[in-house]
Amino acid sequence: MGLKKNLIIGGVAAAVLILGFIYLLHNSVKVVHKEVTDQKPYSELLNQDFYTKAETALLKLDKYIYIKEPYCITENYYEGDPIERMIPAGTKVRFTKAFSRYSAVAGNTTVVLVGDLTTEGKTYRFEWNWDGTGSENKLFAKTGK
Repeated sequence: MGLKKNLIIGGVAAAVLILGFIYLLHNSVKVVHKEVTDQKPYSELLNQDFYTKAETALLKLDKYIYIKEPYCITENYYEGDPIERMIPAGTKVRFTKAFSRYSAVAGNTTVVLVGDLTTEGKTYRFEWNWDGTGSENKLFAKTGK
């Protein structure tokens, strides 16, 4: 009876250790999404009209890349990028929400502003990667054309 009891206790202890290790591993590599719409400086960029200063590309993103919307706009694109369409200068965009993504493996946080734009009668929901360097002033203006 003593050996059987020790085997049961050992088995339970091993299961607890294995499950604990899996839990810790999961928490150390998971990606965390969080809405940061109400936090500054993001809240200061939301719900106002901006206009693109130059032609930009609307890219179709793979499902593992985007946070909330499957499109992004960027002025930096390369041959072979999945360009859905080119967005002309002077196109109105409006950001409505902000989200952050924390990647525990890389240890970095990415913030995207989510908004709408309409071009040639079609409206697109998109993300724009906010980098905190004032790049919104390079790409967007508060007045049209």
